[in-house]
Amino acid sequence: MDFWKEILTYLLRNKGRTLTCGIGISWGIFMLCILVGVGNGLENGILNLFDAYSKNATCVYGGEISVAEQGNFIGQQIRFSDTDLSLLKKSVSNIQYISPECTQLVSMHTNNNIDNFELKGIDIDYLQIKNLRASQGRILNPWDFMQNKNHIIIGQHIAEVLFPKQTAISKYIHINDEVFKVVGIIKNSSTIALESQCAYIPLAAYKRTISNQQVFQVFWYTDQNNNCEKQVKIYLQKYYHINRNDDKALYIQTMEEQTQSFKSLFGGIRGFLWFIGISTLIGGIIGVGNIMHASVKERMRDIGIRKAIGAKSSDIKKMVISESLVITLLAGISGSVIGWMCLRIIGFYLSEESILKDPQIDAATIAVSVVALMLSGLIAGLKPAIYAAALRPIESLKIEN
Repeated sequence: MDFWKEILTYLLRNKGRTLTCGIGISWGIFMLCILVGVGNGLENGILNLFDAYSKNATCVYGGEISVAEQGNFIGQQIRFSDTDLSLLKKSVSNIQYISPECTQLVSMHTNNNIDNFELKGIDIDYLQIKNLRASQGRILNPWDFMQNKNHIIIGQHIAEVLFPKQTAISKYIHINDEVFKVVGIIKNSSTIALESQCAYIPLAAYKRTISNQQVFQVFWYTDQNNNCEKQVKIYLQKYYHINRNDDKALYIQTMEEQTQSFKSLFGGIRGFLWFIGISTLIGGIIGVGNIMHASVKERMRDIGIRKAIGAKSSDIKKMVISESLVITLLAGISGSVIGWMCLRIIGFYLSEESILKDPQIDAATIAVSVVALMLSGLIAGLKPAIYAAALRPIESLKIEN
């Protein structure tokens, strides 16, 4: 206890130097916490984008023929129909749900307001593929599809533009020659970032409204085992007479592949952020080594007296290294606590629409960082400690005088 009291007394006696040294360490680990925490929050936000869809969901885009095959011509567009999807579902038994996603920019108006928004026509299976949630009212339900209702769910931005300062639920929107009743407002969130400017209606109503459109470019499906992508591609190539080497006619993207791609991307980003944080921390550690060396220089008389009355070289090393460890430990803990609190404050003020989600750094990472910091402090104090231990008492007293 006397040993540690002596170290703390010396550090407090030199408050300016101790504070300067501690600030460098605290700032380094603070920046490490912030960078890693914000990186984690960004990763959570991006990956949550895919939570809006079923994990085994796959999107198929119709492109253009780039290799002529069996009567097809280059530039011919691939478009799908309801019959095509029905045949596909029968041919590939693992498909669980399948739905078109028809999209058109249309003019929507009420008695007083008008603007252009994205309208999507979907089938009942779409509700099992994409996780649409309502902040007011409800989402479309099976009865809307079975009874061919002119019901619509709209994004928050559409509600604010067309129905300012009033509730949109049970109000009516005119699209072309059709009138739709608003039954729900889609909940805003970063996971479905563009939904605030989208509206959804049953596919049959969409076909009536948008010039009786019978074909579409995009459809979604889910499969039970998440392994029928190849079967779907082979079927579509045969059905539409697409050359196997034509990579522009069909685009098939699975949510699993997209998720893994982003996880790989964020693995690299995470490593880069750790590199920046550790580099900042190393600057503080170098500062500890320099200040400890200066401290030894100033205390040469004290060290000489200690050795003259019988202190061993190991005792001198222990003293210098312990001071370095105390500084790095206290500074590291304070920097970690401040960084953790800042991340909590950032997370508290984030809105639901923010791309950042729960920007936090886990306790295990902080603990490992502090332990690594202490080892670094040990290394930083080692050279000054060896220098102090090697001093001869007579030479120390002469230099000090």
